Amino acid sequence: MNYESSKKLSDLCFKRLVGVERRTFDKMLKTLTVAYQAKHSKGGRTPKMSLEDILNTKYCTSDL
Repeated sequence: MNYESSKKLSDLCFKRLVGVERRTFDKMLKTLTVAYQAKHSKGGRTPKMSLEDILNTKYCTSDL
């Protein structure tokens, strides 16, 4: 499930799927975005997945 489809979920379902609350996920995304921009400030290859999907994939729990 990608981030766009998980945005439509309720807060409880989002937490069950991802493993963290939506506010925590947003904070993690903000931190990742800043770190990614700092790391790739001189250029580099563009990511194949969005940063939201990368976080969603890393922290997604499979025990539904």
